[in-house]
Amino acid sequence: MDETSLGVSAAIAPFLPFLISLLKRPGWPPVLSMAVTAAAAFGVAVLGLLIDGQVDLENGFQDVDGLLGAAGLAFAESQIVYRLLIKGTATGERLNNALATFPGQPVEAPPAGSGFPS
Repeated sequence: MDETSLGVSAAIAPFLPFLISLLKRPGWPPVLSMAVTAAAAFGVAVLGLLIDGQVDLENGFQDVDGLLGAAGLAFAESQIVYRLLIKGTATGERLNNALATFPGQPVEAPPAGSGFPS
């Protein structure tokens, strides 16, 4: 486990809850959201290992312990950010309401020639 891979994971992980909020849809069970979060944490860990040069495309991962450690760090940090900043707060409610109605209905233009009301 190297400091670079952990640093990349720690730098990107606070943004994972916002990414997961964009990906998930209303009505998804919490288990599915947790699985998507775990997969995103492993993606962040792989990105950190790629930047650190610990992934050889021919031989695979050189440091599996580093992968698991960085993924665990990213997952834990994203859960802390989610539970402190999003879950049960006004910010989280606004985010969930905005995403529940996304994409919204398009706003129709007024009929041509109607002009401004007098």
